[in-house]
Amino acid sequence: MLEQLKNSFRRENLLKNYGIIIGFLVLCTIISFATPNFLTRNNILNLLRQSSIIGVIATGMTFVIISGNFDISVGKIAALGGTIIMSMISNGHSFIVALLAALLAGAVIGLINGFAVAVIKIPSLIATMGMVVILQGLIFIYTGGYPISGTNPVLSLIGRGYILGIPVPVIIFFLGVILANVVLRKTVMGRRIYAVGGNEDSSRLSGIDTMKYKIMVFMINGMASIIGGLILVSRLSTATPTAGEGYDMDA
Repeated sequence: MLEQLKNSFRRENLLKNYGIIIGFLVLCTIISFATPNFLTRNNILNLLRQSSIIGVIATGMTFVIISGNFDISVGKIAALGGTIIMSMISNGHSFIVALLAALLAGAVIGLINGFAVAVIKIPSLIATMGMVVILQGLIFIYTGGYPISGTNPVLSLIGRGYILGIPVPVIIFFLGVILANVVLRKTVMGRRIYAVGGNEDSSRLSGIDTMKYKIMVFMINGMASIIGGLILVSRLSTATPTAGEGYDMDA
């Protein structure tokens, strides 16, 4: 009887922890029988390339959600990052300078979001909703409402290049997932982010600076969104004011 209960408990935990993955694998199996070309190497790499933008943004969103918050401004942060990168490259700046400027912008936006949530105590949904409106206005002012196009060897490599037969956006996505996993599972910061999301009051009484970690997760999310914007403009070779629509809920 005890052994049966243990087995039942293991099955429940398996479904609870890996139910989405199991369902996804079952769906892939069904589709592979219905569509023979579905599991081909080219199709899988193409699907991963298309999902890499959302995937990178989702790695940052994971930090925010674990902390007990939510950020719906990620799409507009990605759009702003792509706009900054493409605009600076078009004006003769190097790729590194453009990327650093965009990452700084993402960190500052995350800092503002985090400050509004952690210090001013505005609910994260409301704070980031307001940020969406602000960023949309800034993008339209910055671009004049027109797309910005440009070419750069590094952008071409990121958007259309391969390393060892794997698209560069997919490699960036996988590296982001590995880095996020290491930070969340193997570092003090990761454990404290989990603690803040689990019970903020207990974390504060335990000596954890909950404000710092709340602000930190929004800054990480902002920079991850910028990387997502980089992949987006690298693929399109164009930054558009309306980019990033719907990325928040997808992430």
